[in-house]
Amino acid sequence: MSMSSNGSHFSATSGSSPTASSLLSSTASAPAAATPDKHVGMTGSYQKSSKPSRSWIALKRLQYEYTFGVFMMEPWEKRVFDAAIVLFVGLFGYAIWHYAPGAAHNLVARSTFYVAAPEAS
Repeated sequence: MSMSSNGSHFSATSGSSPTASSLLSSTASAPAAATPDKHVGMTGSYQKSSKPSRSWIALKRLQYEYTFGVFMMEPWEKRVFDAAIVLFVGLFGYAIWHYAPGAAHNLVARSTFYVAAPEAS
């Protein structure tokens, strides 16, 4: 009786199950060990580049995709999600740019008043 297990073939006598030794001696290869240059098991294409800046950017992109789960999305979903993130960060940056100077001035004015307040009469 010939059976297939993950692409490897082993034979066993009819009516019996395969033994551990027959499974261990099958020709199935073990997964490759992770090397420092290529991360095994990641769907991204991060590989160390000859230019450190490219390698750093690729690593940060891969970390972003894994942190927020973007790696599971379709390409069009990634674009929509990235656009939403850019819009949110842009609006947040505009709000800080627009309102922070006034808030800082108000904070300094109130702090100055409380620190150097005139004595009560």
